[in-house]
Amino acid sequence: MNTWRFVMHGPDGVHYQNKSAFAEIAKPERIVFDQTSGPKIRMTITLAEEGGKTTINWRRLLSLPPNATRLGSSRWRQTNKRSTARRQNWRQWRDAHGT
Repeated sequence: MNTWRFVMHGPDGVHYQNKSAFAEIAKPERIVFDQTSGPKIRMTITLAEEGGKTTINWRRLLSLPPNATRLGSSRWRQTNKRSTARRQNWRQWRDAHGT
């Protein structure tokens, strides 16, 4: 299985070590990989042609331990809100610039 390591640099100055492994590659429509460090996350990326452009669907399935709701729910909510806001800002920029 092919794996890779990378470091995400958070806006709070924290560096997050990550390791992921490909679970599936179905050319040209799907890539699936698992984050194997930290919270276990399965990412599924699908690509589809629509009107001469490529639509990308990015799905994230997060496996949390039983006590995660009690221990980290506010952190996850904050992170999710920031991610959602970034996606909305990007979509507004994309729509305004016609790309």
